[in-house]
Amino acid sequence: MTDALNEAEAPAGHGSEPQPLGAPLQPEAANPPPFAAKAGDLEAIRNSVIDAAGISGGLWISYLGVVFYLLVAAGGVTHRDLFLARQVKLPFLNVDLPLEGFFWLGPALLLVLHAYVLLHFVMLAGKVGMFDAQLRAQITDPNLRTQLRRQLPSNIFVQFLAGPREERDGIVGFLLWLIAIITLVVSPVGLLVFFQLQFLPYHNEIITWWQRIAVLIDLGLLWKLWRRIDLRAPAATVDSEARGLPAVLQHIGVIVLALLTGASLPLMLVIATFPGERLTQELQRFHRIPLQEMLVAGKVDTATRKPVSLWSNRIVLPGIDVTESKTLAAPQLVSMRARHLEGAVLIDAILQKIDFTAAHLEDARLDRADLRGAKFECAQPLGEGPRPGIVGHATETLLGLVKKLGDCAHLERARLDDAMLQGASLNGALLHGASLFQAQLEGARLYSAQLQGADLSEAKLQGSYFQSAELKGALLDFAQLQGAWLYDARLQGSSLSEAQLQAVTLDSANLEGASLVKAQLQAASLDRADLRGAKLTEAALDGASLRAVQVWRADVRKASTNAARIATAQIGPKEPCSYHSGSACDQLASALSSLVEKVQGEIPDRERRNEIVSQLESSLDPIKPLDGEEEMMRRWSDLQASFPPVDLYEQTVAERWRTLGCAVEGAPYVLSGLARMMATPSASPFARESKRLPELAADYLKEECAGAHGIPESTRTMLVRLRDSAPQQGAAK
Repeated sequence: MTDALNEAEAPAGHGSEPQPLGAPLQPEAANPPPFAAKAGDLEAIRNSVIDAAGISGGLWISYLGVVFYLLVAAGGVTHRDLFLARQVKLPFLNVDLPLEGFFWLGPALLLVLHAYVLLHFVMLAGKVGMFDAQLRAQITDPNLRTQLRRQLPSNIFVQFLAGPREERDGIVGFLLWLIAIITLVVSPVGLLVFFQLQFLPYHNEIITWWQRIAVLIDLGLLWKLWRRIDLRAPAATVDSEARGLPAVLQHIGVIVLALLTGASLPLMLVIATFPGERLTQELQRFHRIPLQEMLVAGKVDTATRKPVSLWSNRIVLPGIDVTESKTLAAPQLVSMRARHLEGAVLIDAILQKIDFTAAHLEDARLDRADLRGAKFECAQPLGEGPRPGIVGHATETLLGLVKKLGDCAHLERARLDDAMLQGASLNGALLHGASLFQAQLEGARLYSAQLQGADLSEAKLQGSYFQSAELKGALLDFAQLQGAWLYDARLQGSSLSEAQLQAVTLDSANLEGASLVKAQLQAASLDRADLRGAKLTEAALDGASLRAVQVWRADVRKASTNAARIATAQIGPKEPCSYHSGSACDQLASALSSLVEKVQGEIPDRERRNEIVSQLESSLDPIKPLDGEEEMMRRWSDLQASFPPVDLYEQTVAERWRTLGCAVEGAPYVLSGLARMMATPSASPFARESKRLPELAADYLKEECAGAHGIPESTRTMLVRLRDSAPQQGAAK
């Protein structure tokens, strides 16, 4: 072994100088191997082209099959599939893929396959170019070259690159180029854009951005590789057959690629966006884009109930029925938790018992939709709120914590006119500026719901639950709220003209500057409510309870107040306020400034916002005198002096409640709301030991009480317990 090492380290030749350490080795002159002689062998090059062409033919057919397959699969996805997040059934294979997975994996598969095909044709073009160059260099007879070219495989790329001149320069050559440019350049980019347009209504920002990035990657591959599939003959030759149509079409191909890039980029990044997307919010700073409305954001035709644009960037499913093939006995039919459905058009849809918890439905159209039993809640459950009497600072802390922890259902500016929402749960739902005109919300739960500036005119709200709800500037004109629970609700600047508010609970509610003109408030409870600046002209307050209320500048001069229980009302400053007044007037001015600031920040509609601010400032500005203010104060003082006896008050309330609870209108929601108040001692108008309470419960349980038909079993059990309670003598509430 030592000898072998010595031989290996010995100089290569006698007398040669040793090479310095680290110097590059000098290759020895050697004869090339025998197969190197075939480097210029035309037949060997021709066989190489034939082998590559055989592979490329099968690869091209497979590539076209995958492109067509993905096109059919993506084109078969409907808005119903997107809305219900149905799995995508792949044609022929009968394999189901998750919806999001398909729209993620499909572009990735196409991108990888397209890159592989392009690389293969780059290598094929190199082989064909070498054959073409050697053919012209070794064979000078043009006719013989043409015959040899005709012997090449009938591959469109081989024929276009090195076929006979009449095929490359004629109509056949143009058709071959057209097939190549369509299949390898236009089709993959178009299919990737089609994926994005089909998936756009689903409103998934991450997947949509991946689809945009896939288009950019594919365009980059084309710019890098397409020009290397050189359709021109080598520039070194001056042979006339090397010139002509292929060279021209190569330039045209680059122009097509440039046009495709110029059309794809604005389509992906400016036009094909969806409501609620951050990119859309940035683009809204600029002017409206007409082309976007034409392609993806067209308005819905009222006749066909379909968008007038070619595609749609929002779900459009008027009349969809999710109850088909499902049993309504299930507690939940479909889950839409945290889904993004901004601007969805679901007019006349049947969406019973759908879970829309934390869903985004801003600007959605749900007119006349059947949403009975649906849930529009927060991801963090809000519960039912604290019992009356322990609200205050603890409630504010709880609500603030919930708003930080829980993402609630977003229905800002949504259209729910005539929608059926009986028994729906909208606790904490964000409904700023929403339209619920004539909506049916009987028995709905809206604890801490955000309804600033919402339109609830003529809505049916009997027995609904609005505790701690934000209703600043809301429109509730002619609304039916009999037996509703609005404890601690914020109704500043709202309009409740001619609303049906019999037996409603408005304890601790904020009604500053609210309009209650001709409102029916018989047997209602407004204890500890803030009525400063409220308009009560021709309001019916018979049998109502208004204890410890704030009534400064509340106009009750023309209201009906028979047997109303009014006590310890805070009428306001004894002296008119001025610029140099004391702390009482300063507090009023500070409260008005804070309220105006909240209204300006919470009500979305500018016209409605300005109207409410003007209304509040005209009635609650302590510096500006109000006509008849002194007369209002005297009227409140007189009402306090005529406090009715307990028995008369309870009798008036019991009669009114008996009529309301047993009426067919609003059944069984009104009675359920009244039973809730009766079972809550701090909210009941009756003393705990009053004989009216068990008597009223007994009347409700009678067969002839039509309003009790269909009440929940829990409500019936509650009434039985109240009926069976022994009446005792005691003091009034």
